[in-house]
Amino acid sequence: MRGDEWYVFDEHSGLNREIRAYYASPAQQGVGINELVDFDYAGRGYHLEATQP
Repeated sequence: MRGDEWYVFDEHSGLNREIRAYYASPAQQGVGINELVDFDYAGRGYHLEATQP
C-alpha cells in the first residue's frame, strides 16, 4: 500500500503525541471532500473552502 505517515512530537519529552496515516485508497463516492471523522480541521488551521486559481 502506498501512503504517508505524519508524526507530531511533544517538544518537551520528545515522545509521540500523535500519529496519522494516510493511505492511497479510493475516495468515498458522492462526497466532495473526504475527511477524517471527528478531526478538528478548523482548529488545526486547515483551509476548509476551495480556492480559485
